[in-house]
Amino acid sequence: MNKDVIFVTPATSLKLPYETYGTLVLASLLKYADVSVKIKRFFQFGDVNKFDTFIDNAEKEILAHSPKIVSFYTSCNIYHICLKIAERIKKVSPETYIVFGGPQADACAKETILAFDYVDFVCCGEGENTVVPFFKSLINGTPDLSVPGLVYKKDDELVVNPRPELISNFDELPFVDFSLWTDVERTENDIKVLPIDVGRGCPFNCIFCSTKSFWERNYRLKSAKRIVDEINLVHETFNITRFKFMHDMFTMNKQAVTELCEEIKKLDYKIEWACSARADCLSEELIDTMVDAGLDRIFIGIESGSPRMQKIINKNLKLDKVYDIIDYIAKKGISISASYIYGFPDETLEDVSQTLHSYFTLSKYNRMYRWCHRCAFFPGTEIERVHRDELTEAVIYTDLAGDLGVSACTDLINGHPAIFPQYREYNSPLRVSLRYFDFFLWVTRKIPSIYLYLSKYYTPTTLVNMYFDWEKANMDLLEKIDAHVSEEKTIDYLIENDRFIATFEKDENYNILKDVIRFYVDYVLNEKTGFLGIYEFIIDDYFDNKQIVDYQKGISRVTVNPDKTIKCNKMML
Repeated sequence: MNKDVIFVTPATSLKLPYETYGTLVLASLLKYADVSVKIKRFFQFGDVNKFDTFIDNAEKEILAHSPKIVSFYTSCNIYHICLKIAERIKKVSPETYIVFGGPQADACAKETILAFDYVDFVCCGEGENTVVPFFKSLINGTPDLSVPGLVYKKDDELVVNPRPELISNFDELPFVDFSLWTDVERTENDIKVLPIDVGRGCPFNCIFCSTKSFWERNYRLKSAKRIVDEINLVHETFNITRFKFMHDMFTMNKQAVTELCEEIKKLDYKIEWACSARADCLSEELIDTMVDAGLDRIFIGIESGSPRMQKIINKNLKLDKVYDIIDYIAKKGISISASYIYGFPDETLEDVSQTLHSYFTLSKYNRMYRWCHRCAFFPGTEIERVHRDELTEAVIYTDLAGDLGVSACTDLINGHPAIFPQYREYNSPLRVSLRYFDFFLWVTRKIPSIYLYLSKYYTPTTLVNMYFDWEKANMDLLEKIDAHVSEEKTIDYLIENDRFIATFEKDENYNILKDVIRFYVDYVLNEKTGFLGIYEFIIDDYFDNKQIVDYQKGISRVTVNPDKTIKCNKMML
């Protein structure tokens, strides 16, 4: 069936959290305005790793609807893919308008329009008030080029319209039409949780963040009634009771969050939800309120364990207070994701050590998920603006940028450094010395107790030397690893063949350390059945694996039974 507008989103899975909520909002507005619209996702085009076939399929899937407009939601990790699809669409159907929107297109709108003739327009800023009049004007064949937020070329000259005003009252917007998401068949496992837009904007000014510019540092939260009404709509449509509240800085307005929690508690069914917050915008009282209303997961960006770097990157967290609030959250049984960044241009080895110390320290908590990423230079950020002339082509790049389709688009990426700075490298001596640091961090996440225990051999300001010692011991393994192989495969290989632990053979608990790794390799990696042997370690302290639920506590000799239950016999080491 023909459609006036096809929206293309980067969803690579049927799971609802992969859908792009912002696209659903715009598509719904067009549908309510009698514009025929459909959303197409990457997973409908096949495997991105088979890139040529993927692009062929994308062209056929999109143009099968004879759209007048193809609009792309763009983020930093798939911008190159969107450009490749757009180029193909324009080549086969020159009369089709190509429109880019989303955070990445917004950040490099001018560069995109100047570099790629097949992109007709970039729409910047919030599009709820502009998408209908602009898209209708394109469909009618009389483009309204006065629409706020447009970036385009006229007579080979760049035109940049003023940005649209930010939405002041979300409650005036109509509710989304979820039929635009139910056009594909999903299993029960695909619809367990849903992201829901609760507001926008972060008023803080971290130098590595681009979203603050996209939302103009203007914090807004939907009304409690509107959010609960949307929760009810989702519940009625998908029977979902788990949500991810989408907002960069959800807890900025504690009174508004408290009001929302009170409304949530009035629901006749219980929900669980996740959110993002700054640690210094949380209090014990607010946490109690949120937990009572169903808070189950929270994301906290710490970024650096160095007080000096906290000031340089404009994060400005008081780290002692961060740890206090995390401790309180953890005691409530809430799942915590804590995020760090390493490799800032002004960072020293001591700063990295302090970040690593903070990262290791948090591993003691249950339901704690820690992430540490190589600093990326995203377009639209202060850190990119200051250092853009120093960036060079990268052999390795941060996992924050993503690697989906990158190998097939190397020429595109390297040919447009102003558009793809996130795939470029800042060659400081420190960053060069941390070439394999990501691999080290991956391993420490799988067996955190090992590295927390061994950190006693280092100080908080020299802890990065653990990485250098690990790298030296395992260099022959690391040199065999492709920089962009799958994380799971790399971790398995490095843990199973590790040489680092052997350098601690004089440690009084060396046999325990070996057995933790042996147990992990046997039970988790190789999934052996039957009698797996004898293991000496303190399970609670040295091994954390959700597959193992039948065990006793204490210093034990551990046997894995054929049915994979655990038998623990008390003993003294």
